[in-house]
Amino acid sequence: MLYCVKSLKTQQNKVRIDMPEEMPPILDTALAAELLNMNVDVVRRMAREGELPAYRLPGARSFRFFRDELMEYVRSFPVHPADGQEETSETPAG
Repeated sequence: MLYCVKSLKTQQNKVRIDMPEEMPPILDTALAAELLNMNVDVVRRMAREGELPAYRLPGARSFRFFRDELMEYVRSFPVHPADGQEETSETPAG
């Protein structure tokens, strides 16, 4: 019998979301950190330094993130290169 588990209770009694599509389209920093499986402070730093695609409304102190943009950000760092692209390591001749 196959079934899909949508969420699991963690040890802290929080609901962990297993699929990115289950998250709202606009995330706060805590949800973005959960989606990326990163520390909240690291997500804040990366957003502040422009490493993560983030938005801040005028006069607001907190960041907002688009779920789909974060997923594209993650996809831009594949472990293995795409078909037709080979990893090259340039070594100086010597």
